[in-house]
Amino acid sequence: MDADISALARDREGEGEEQRRALAELVDDHTSRRRFLRALGGAGGASALTAVAAACARDKPIGISQRKAGNVSAFGPGDGGIVNYALFLEYLEGDFYERVVRGDEIRGGREKDLVKQVRENEAEHRNALDRIADQLGRPLRKPKTDFDKVFEGGPRKIIAFAALLENLGSAAYLGQAQFIVDRQVLASALSIHTVEARQAAAFNELAGRGYQAGGTLYGSIPTGAFAKPMTMDQVLRRVRPYFIGGIPNLRPPTS
Repeated sequence: MDADISALARDREGEGEEQRRALAELVDDHTSRRRFLRALGGAGGASALTAVAAACARDKPIGISQRKAGNVSAFGPGDGGIVNYALFLEYLEGDFYERVVRGDEIRGGREKDLVKQVRENEAEHRNALDRIADQLGRPLRKPKTDFDKVFEGGPRKIIAFAALLENLGSAAYLGQAQFIVDRQVLASALSIHTVEARQAAAFNELAGRGYQAGGTLYGSIPTGAFAKPMTMDQVLRRVRPYFIGGIPNLRPPTS
């Protein structure tokens, strides 16, 4: 009896190791990851893959795999470029929320409390991405922003813009998931994507859009059952009115 139990335990241990190897190969191989995401569909695939990355849990230095991936040349090559692109969007969001908190357009209540919480979340996103960017080589300089036209529209426009901004951020992260090579970078990006989507839902509810489907950037469930990704070019066209000048120069490598 004891021998049978021991044999069964060894068989299960062997099966578990094979599963871990298969999951690790899926996460490390960005070609297989694209097929996986397409098969599961949008946000469903992203959520599943986050679990995969956590389950694999092998220690590997960030940025160890720097093959050509993604199309974010304005921000640098490979995973480092994708991280800089994400950092650029987080800077824009951070500036916007900081101005809402400092200003008096929204004086209090649920709206102000939500903005304060989201501001803290975005600050943590920026700090995490900045650390990763330092490890990958050349992080981005902070851009200059201009949200005057949004604030001129008053509280309702500010909250509606926050909803759009969070939907945009969520779609931007999802748009780069299939291109990320390093799995620690992937896990970080997908965990931020999830928070951006939940923040978008909260702001859409406050903006009176609820669960209406009104395209990729509108509504708590903007495109039905699965979130739609956006390319870098699509995202930059939407945020272009809100930053001054071009893409900021990359900072020199840290010593």
